Amino acid sequence: MITTNIMNDFSEVVPYNNPAVPVYAQRNFLSDYAERKSLCHWHDDVEFIGILHGSMKQYVNGRTYTLTKGDILIISSRQFHQGYANGDDDCEFFCILINPAVFKHNTAVFTDFVEPVINNASLDKIILPADDIHTSKIFTYMQELVNLSPKKNKHTLLQYFGTVYFLWQEYFNLLKDDLDTNKIDADMEINTAKNMVSFIYENYQENISLTQIAASAGVCRNKCCQLFRKYIKQTPIDFLNSYRLEKSKYLLQNSSYTITQIAFQCGFNSVSYYIELFRRSNKCTPRQYRTNHQTK
Repeated sequence: MITTNIMNDFSEVVPYNNPAVPVYAQRNFLSDYAERKSLCHWHDDVEFIGILHGSMKQYVNGRTYTLTKGDILIISSRQFHQGYANGDDDCEFFCILINPAVFKHNTAVFTDFVEPVINNASLDKIILPADDIHTSKIFTYMQELVNLSPKKNKHTLLQYFGTVYFLWQEYFNLLKDDLDTNKIDADMEINTAKNMVSFIYENYQENISLTQIAASAGVCRNKCCQLFRKYIKQTPIDFLNSYRLEKSKYLLQNSSYTITQIAFQCGFNSVSYYIELFRRSNKCTPRQYRTNHQTK
């Protein structure tokens, strides 16, 4: 089961294949995720998703896109996004995340080819259909990174870095005619949503209310709900409970706390309600999940 590990500011902790190289490259199935979806999140990394088989929906900054076999979606740095099932379809896909920090050792490259991309708030995503002239080359680089990731060593590391650079070059070439070299302030609505989510992550163990979530960003309850629907595709309380469930999974796998202790530690004030929500989300009870996933 794949889970999305989230920090207090709603950013994902990316499980890089090698901590020394801030790049993640993996072939995944959507069915490996609970409820065939990820949590809505963001990260500094630019994310490349290439569909190998099936289809999926992707939600980026309040808009939904359908990806089918052969399509590529490139999500810019620090954008709210979530992948989830398209009907009954499963989806096999490449997922590549490149942290801009991988280029920082070369000041000229970072200044001329990375900063103009990651600092352009008007750029949130690019969708390349299967028949686009750029798609085949980008797929080739994604495939190479996935193939190299499990066996990175001193013999393949240079090839791995080279492929990362080639992939970024293709990405930059797609954008270079439209890039604004001036930094653009991040969208205020997105920042407001991030502030409310940060409040949830810092206070999920408490009995927090919709009113408190809204007040954490200085907006009314209606505006709070509107922003969550627009950017996160859940109500604030549904999102709060989703995060509590994710935190409970970690404790089920990595602690000896009882189910009751975990429920209360994660902010639920009813054990039966926690068990019911968990069962709905994961198709099993917390106890069954612990049996199947607990760290030995």
